[in-house]
Amino acid sequence: MAAYKNIISTRIRTFGLPLLLAASLLLAYSPLLAGRFYAVGDAATVFIPLEFFFRTEQTAGRLPAWLPDTAWGFPAIAAAQIGFFYPPLLLSRHLPLPLYLSGLVFLHAAAALAGMYCFCRQLQYSRPAASLGALSYALGGYVTLHLTHLNIFFAAAWLPWQLALIKQQQQHPRPPREFTARFALLLSLPFLAGQLQVPLMMAVIAAAYFLVSSPARHPKIEGMKRSLARRHLSTLAILTAAAALAIALAAAQLLPTLELARHSNRSHGGEFNLTTANQYSYPLYHLPTLLFPRFYGNDNTYWGKRLQIEYGFYMGSIPLALAAYALANGTERNKKTFAHIRDPGTATKQEPAYTETRRRRTAEYVRSTLSGFWEFSELRFFRWLFLLSFLLALGSLSPFRLIGIEPSLWFFSAPARWLLLTSFSLSVLAANGFDVLIKQPHTAPRLCRRWLIATLCIILLANTALALAAAQPESFWQQFTSRTDKIASLFNSARNSSVSVRSLYTWIPPFIFFITWIITAQSNKTAAAASPLLPSPTALAWPGIIIFLTAAELALLTLTATPHYSWHQILKPPETVNLLPQNIRTKNARVYTIRNQGDTGAYFTDPASRPDYRTREQLRRLLPPLVHSQFNILGVEWPASLPLQSHTDLLDTVRQPGGYTVSDLDKAAALNIGAILAPDNGAVTITPIPAAPRFELRVEPPLYQLEDESDPEDLREDPAPSKKVPGTFNHDTLTIEKLLPTRQTFIINTKKSANLIIRDSYYPGWHATVDGMTVSVQRTEDIFRRIDLPAGRHTLVLEYKPVTLLLGIIVSLGALLATLPLLAILPAGRSLAVSN
Repeated sequence: MAAYKNIISTRIRTFGLPLLLAASLLLAYSPLLAGRFYAVGDAATVFIPLEFFFRTEQTAGRLPAWLPDTAWGFPAIAAAQIGFFYPPLLLSRHLPLPLYLSGLVFLHAAAALAGMYCFCRQLQYSRPAASLGALSYALGGYVTLHLTHLNIFFAAAWLPWQLALIKQQQQHPRPPREFTARFALLLSLPFLAGQLQVPLMMAVIAAAYFLVSSPARHPKIEGMKRSLARRHLSTLAILTAAAALAIALAAAQLLPTLELARHSNRSHGGEFNLTTANQYSYPLYHLPTLLFPRFYGNDNTYWGKRLQIEYGFYMGSIPLALAAYALANGTERNKKTFAHIRDPGTATKQEPAYTETRRRRTAEYVRSTLSGFWEFSELRFFRWLFLLSFLLALGSLSPFRLIGIEPSLWFFSAPARWLLLTSFSLSVLAANGFDVLIKQPHTAPRLCRRWLIATLCIILLANTALALAAAQPESFWQQFTSRTDKIASLFNSARNSSVSVRSLYTWIPPFIFFITWIITAQSNKTAAAASPLLPSPTALAWPGIIIFLTAAELALLTLTATPHYSWHQILKPPETVNLLPQNIRTKNARVYTIRNQGDTGAYFTDPASRPDYRTREQLRRLLPPLVHSQFNILGVEWPASLPLQSHTDLLDTVRQPGGYTVSDLDKAAALNIGAILAPDNGAVTITPIPAAPRFELRVEPPLYQLEDESDPEDLREDPAPSKKVPGTFNHDTLTIEKLLPTRQTFIINTKKSANLIIRDSYYPGWHATVDGMTVSVQRTEDIFRRIDLPAGRHTLVLEYKPVTLLLGIIVSLGALLATLPLLAILPAGRSLAVSN
């Protein structure tokens, strides 16, 4: 009987936990399986339109280096939003967009879960502990809330694999060249995903982990007789080589982005400053969301600091308690050590033995402390990582600014993104705490009881404070702000969210702590009464019940955190497209969208200004920046980071300060803006403008302009017959032979010398040839292009051939060819031996 039960428990531990993890992942991301996607925020306005463009160009056999449909033309690959060269995307674009994009989101969530599980197992944690750590990271707030930032979501999946590779090298060392190649490959993948800030943070932590956990720090290593200094130099050489190789592998993304940064608002003299960089700093008053994720509501009911997705790093109720338990374990151990030093035993203070005992124990403590600093401790590393990353996430309030270190690294925005490392370290600490709890089950009921009491006290105090604040008269709040209407709106939202007794989410943490307390207490009772050879089912099952409760809680939060829409809604053109003027539908002019700016949300966001389903549908009909490119409509704004500074300066002269309303229609028309779209009580108002043409041929005299006689068709594809447009007199003609994103061909016939004005962005990399002879592309009208032409009939060809992109592709391919042979130096199963 005992053997039979042992077999059953072994089978449950072997297959039960993987099935539970898979089921929780399927439940959390079930909208993807139902043909829906998280098309809100940047996912709707940046990532989906960009990926739509990338797929269109790649399937046509072209390199999508230039996107002409937004910001008067923009270097799409250099924008570093979603990586064109990211291998999973690059290999999947032959599939339909809904299929591969939804599939890759699910696969990256599974990769984050599996990577965290493997890393925790390499830390010698038990399977239940590793499962809990994997759930708290992969389904935690930081990863799942960044579903609208696909580049961050993809990058975060590789962090546990980077550290797992380093840990594997400690336990089963491979040749330095093979490890360097593997490490460089894992470091480069997040950069290729199209994000720079988060991959840089990950690379710094991976490098630090490699340095402090390197075998060179341990004195007894088999086969290594070199001096300690030479071993450290060898470690630094491996790290330097891996960093250089990773940069080379990601050069196709890094070099164009660095070139764009020199022309963007983050260049020297641009409008980007430290105040702007620190605007998304983590606010300390958001800490309650660690225990109550819906403390400030969610989506259209959210009333915390803007933006919601940047400040969430909840990890589940039980994992949070276990992480705090692991953090406090070191403090308790230090207290016991000091108590041991102070304990004189049987001697009194007057006896010589008392002083001698304290001196001896103090010396032992100092020696153990120093050796502890020399000997690497995983737990100590992640405690420090938690502390440092959280302090960096504070941004403008970070103490690091006192010593001259900017959490934004002087270039990036959103210091709160350091919370990725905070979330990761807390997940490792939670796994450690659960592992300790499994070995010491008698402490589990006390821990759960304490957290249950603390949670109920927080709910009671918060509801009391909310009732007292709501009872204050309006005159009381007027001494703090004139926006008493916003105060009333915030209180109304708090009564339906936060820790309100009317909110279901309020009772999830105390319910989980109560169930866990009952289960663990009952397990201890039955374990004490059971035979050692025949453990009780409750004693075997309580870790699994904790994992089940955590999986259910996190899956529910993930399922309800981000709104999702069907792919039919996402890809269907809004009816506004057919109502636009003819010159816009023929791609001879551009649209400009006036959007509601909403509440600033510097401290709290008025929920009345938050978008809901109706306002999101209206915004889509307004064709905001980059969404219009999905439907072959030209626009004038870049909605993401790294906008060109010259574009920003020019748009500021057209619109009112601090808003989107156009103040000068004549200037707008001169900028090739042919229509202004504005919201109007749920509808969309279209105001046509007589825009200056996109292509204008200027002759002395008369003045010739390209007339709008082309057909409304997608000019990205090779046009069928040439489009010949008559001039203002017989011999001045302009024929558009080809109009592709990176190549434009014109046939020009003039009696006199002329110049062609192209109202697309002037940017390095554009080259022009007239009848095969190279001519210069000059800047005109601040941001546009001009080509001077002699009299006669000529063929003008413009091509976008950015040197940085082509050089980056060559470097990345060379690095890849050099890396592949290094990945399989040793046959499978062989490694370098390491002794303790």
